[in-house]
Amino acid sequence: ILATCDVPLDAQFGTPQGPIAMGDLIKNAQMTANDKEEVIWTLQLLCRYLPPNTEWVNAKGEKWSIERLVRIQLSKAIDPTAINGGTDGLITLTAARNAWLLTGKPLEGAWLDADNTIKKHIQLVQDHQNFNGTLSSNFFGAGGDMKDFDKHLASSGALLQFLMVALSD
Repeated sequence: ILATCDVPLDAQFGTPQGPIAMGDLIKNAQMTANDKEEVIWTLQLLCRYLPPNTEWVNAKGEKWSIERLVRIQLSKAIDPTAINGGTDGLITLTAARNAWLLTGKPLEGAWLDADNTIKKHIQLVQDHQNFNGTLSSNFFGAGGDMKDFDKHLASSGALLQFLMVALSD
């Protein structure tokens, strides 16, 4: 969340052990990178502050990269039953893909796979719009209960958040 607010790298946070900087949080994320836990937030943080071709060795001596985190996230199925219908993972993939696009390098490998996944889900949102133009309350699936206002508002908000990051201005 701090990364999405563009907190400066030298911003200081008080802890019981003393102050830490945003840069310290990034270094910690790199050192603790693993494939046993959710990678969404680590990827979101690192792709916001580091070049997308960044590689490092974690505290266990394992080789890691932002591209590896992208591959891990790509391997996760988009879960329409998740709290945000899987949009959190797609938003993170999109942020990473967008960072790659800014390098001017061609989309290939994990970056091309991420781009294809993003485009597929943009198309699903469009394909499953309701007859009145509203977005599906089943996220990337058809239909949904348009009478359940809370569910409809929550799903529309999550889908719009994804589309705002995924689509061009």
